[in-house]
Parts: sequence; structure tokens; C-alpha cells
Amino acid sequence: ASDNFGMTATILNLPTGSRLVLTSDETGADGRITSISSTSSSGDLSIFDYTYTGNADSALDGDDANYDQVTAAADASYTLEGQALTSASNTIAGVIPGATITLNAVSEANSPVTLTVSTNTSDVKSTIESFVDSYNALQSLIAQQTSYDADTGTAGTLLGDAMTRTIQNQLRSALSSISGDGGISSLTQLGITTQRDGQLAIDSSKLSDALNNNFEQVTGFFSDKDTGLATRLDSFLQTYLKSGGTFASRTDSINSQIDDITDQREALSLRLDKLEARLLAQYNAMDAMIAQLNSTGDYLTQQLASIANIGNSNND
Repeated sequence: ASDNFGMTATILNLPTGSRLVLTSDETGADGRITSISSTSSSGDLSIFDYTYTGNADSALDGDDANYDQVTAAADASYTLEGQALTSASNTIAGVIPGATITLNAVSEANSPVTLTVSTNTSDVKSTIESFVDSYNALQSLIAQQTSYDADTGTAGTLLGDAMTRTIQNQLRSALSSISGDGGISSLTQLGITTQRDGQLAIDSSKLSDALNNNFEQVTGFFSDKDTGLATRLDSFLQTYLKSGGTFASRTDSINSQIDDITDQREALSLRLDKLEARLLAQYNAMDAMIAQLNSTGDYLTQQLASIANIGNSNND
């Protein structure tokens, strides 16, 4: 049911009858089911056969016939450096700072498991590679939006945009600058170089060597709170991305211009409608005048013809 939480109910149709199995969604002793209340239309609980999964000290409601505990809820027990410890989950975090331990199986007595805690260079390498991929994707987007196709005469939306060029140049400058107080002071020392098209390329083996031999210097190059590349890039980008920053201000300015253009178009449309009405009225008036002049001309032509006929008759 959608309003249930913390527990899962399953009906098993067995040869001996239907069984309702209740299981806590939480592991550990504190996640046990502590109470169950049930009713039936006849008031006879024996028509149902309940299986109780939890850690009850005694049968619930005193009904041993209908409630059975199959698996008692319990914490995982383990020993670390001679210290007896327990955990509600088989995943243990925080006991060893920065390390997560997963309990997979019960070990034999007096058979200790040796844990080796070492630097996880693979995750750091993956993060650096993701950074390079994201930077290259940005460069591709900028190239696309600022391009011009001479064959089709099609220009990118941001062709000639000064702010786009500024951001691109500042990013390139930040990535090519020397930083850090340790032995790692540039991306080239990590095997990351800039190609002719502005994209970054990674020498995977050189990056791995730097991480294996100078791990702290590599992480410091990126994350040092004062000179780290990531720190400087974050500070630089915040001026553009923050609320009220350059992008937000420019977006507001463009939207304002769009609103002004919309108002101008509406005003122009209104003026055109009025001009059309005025020209139409003038045309109709002129058309009526021409019709009247034509009528007058026809009348005068008839009168002149009549006078000419009278004159001819007198001559005869």
C-alpha cells in the first residue's frame, strides 16, 4: 500500500495455506518490527496464518499460534584492531576516516582479515578525465555557435560575440598558466596538452605516473584553496554564473530588448493599421469623386452633342 512505510508485506500461497510474511525494510536491531495489530471480519485470527519477522521478546498479543518469528533482527558484529563493534548495516563508514568497509561473510575464529588502505588514484584520474571531457565539450559548443559556413552563408548564433571570445580566452589562459607551490605546476606535467583546435588531450600513462608518484602534488594543483586550478576556475566562473552575475544580467538585458522590440512591433502594427484605414478612406473618397467627375463629363458631353445637333439643324 502506498501509505505503508518501513515494512514490506508478502503473501505466500503454500500447500498448508496462505502465509503473510512481514519484513522490515531497515536492517539492524533498531529496524525490527515491534508491534502488529490485525483484525478480521469474523474476529477469528486463526483463519489467517501470520509469519512474524522481527525481534520480539514475547509473542505479540499472546498469539503464538498465528505469529512466528522466522529471522530475528540483529546488528552485524565485527572486530577492528581488537575492538568489538556492531553495525546496523553490513556497510561500515566512518570508523576508519575516509574508508568504507563492507562485511561480506563470517570469518572463521582467529582468522583475521587484513585491510590495506591506500590512495585511490583511479577515482582521481577519472575525475580529471571528466574535467577534460567537459572542457572539450564546452570548446566544441563555442566553436559551433561562433562558426560561419561560407558555402551556405550560415552564421552561428554567437558569431562575433565579444563576451564569448572573452570567456574562451580567459579559460585558455587559466589552463595554460603556471600555478601551485609544489612540483606539479602545469597541466603539461600531468600529460594534458592543448591541441591546435583548442581541445585538450590526455597522455593516460603520464597522468597515471604523476598520480602514483606525486599524488598530493597533483591534488594540490587542482584543489589548493588559494592557487589550485579548480579554485581559480570556480572563482572566475562564478562572476558569470552566480545570481546577478554577467550571464544573468545579460539575459535580463536581452529579455528587456525583446520586450522593447515586441512593444515596437505592436506600435508599428497599430500605425500600419491606422495608415491602411486612412489610405483606404482617401481611396474611397477619390474613387467617389472620380465617379462623380465621370458622370459630370458624360453629362457635359451629351449637352455639347445636343447643342451641336441644334446648330446643324438651323444651318439646314
